Amino acid sequence: MKKKIKGIYLIERIEMQQGETRKYYVGQSVDIFARLNQHCSENNNGIDEAISSFGFEKFSFRILEKVKYVKELNDCELKWINYYRNQYGDSQMYNISQTTNPCKQFDISVKNEIKSLFVEDIGRSIYAIAEFYDISYKDVIKIRKPLLSKQGLKWISGKIINKNSGIEPDNWRGGRITKKTANKIDSILLDSNNSVKDIDFVSSSDLDVYLKSKGKYDYALPIEVGN
Repeated sequence: MKKKIKGIYLIERIEMQQGETRKYYVGQSVDIFARLNQHCSENNNGIDEAISSFGFEKFSFRILEKVKYVKELNDCELKWINYYRNQYGDSQMYNISQTTNPCKQFDISVKNEIKSLFVEDIGRSIYAIAEFYDISYKDVIKIRKPLLSKQGLKWISGKIINKNSGIEPDNWRGGRITKKTANKIDSILLDSNNSVKDIDFVSSSDLDVYLKSKGKYDYALPIEVGN
């Protein structure tokens, strides 16, 4: 079986049209080669969309750094994002947002798109949205927070409830993770060197629900373009 490589990778667009400059994407994964394959086969905003549009042959892929422990990934990724940002500037980065970097701001259009998704359905999965836009679930929560109050909802003790009744709304799916996120969790926990403390892309309460519901978990559907 092929050994999984944990670490940081770089995707670089190397064939440009006249007047364009090279662009870069820095990412992290517990299985770099599997993640690169996902970038080439999926069509999320950002680098996936670019690869789909221009063709994978217009990009180069390489490993920037290997790590031993999952908990090292965020700091190492931030280090390399900052390196390429300092070298080439934000305009040449495909990365939409990096939560661990307080200097990186959302594009206003991304915020507005996410707000629109919640206006349509406030009960949407924060993890499906985070996955689609390649951002942290914590950033999605920040965007959703002011919209909750307008819907008469509030967060308390790890749950979203109605302010008046204290009951969770019908069809609430905000804390459900997607199958893709579940696979990432399972992959991390398969390694005996890792623990739930290495999983920082899902809240502890939502992670606990998933781990206790194996075999009967109701996964969130991924966000689809146009939906």
